[in-house]
Amino acid sequence: MNDNVTQTSMFGTEKIYKILLQLAPPVMFAQVYAAFAGLPQCVK
Repeated sequence: MNDNVTQTSMFGTEKIYKILLQLAPPVMFAQVYAAFAGLPQCVK
């Protein structure tokens, strides 16, 4: 329960570039994965 409180308070206290560095890599990985997962459908 305490982890949830510290995670949400991060958005009000941390600097924006630090938040972006934590959130951007998983989002970019998901986009690349989705692009490669849809590739076989385009080839057919």
